[in-house]
Amino acid sequence: MITAKEAEHILRPVKVQHAFQLHMGASIHSLKEMAEALDLMAEKSFQHHVSESRNDFSNWVKDVLGDDELAATIHSLRNREAILKKIDDRIEQLERKMAESHVTTKEL
Repeated sequence: MITAKEAEHILRPVKVQHAFQLHMGASIHSLKEMAEALDLMAEKSFQHHVSESRNDFSNWVKDVLGDDELAATIHSLRNREAILKKIDDRIEQLERKMAESHVTTKEL
């Protein structure tokens, strides 16, 4: 079970030097930015980062954001819409965890 602090850490924007560099030059600094980029990117760009032998998105989520659970979930996916759906679901889950923590803290 993930904590609110871990959820906040995963959702935070990363420093410039840790950004995900897209094939076409743009940078991604957070999980939300990754979802936006996946929604808008051309299929050719997506295929540059995801193939039968690699999944750059999964690697970045694990190595930079530290979300082993999401990384494992999307690692074997090769479809942009499927990866985007899993990322959107994870963002919602993490935001809900953070909101629950704020409610509990305020109730004390």
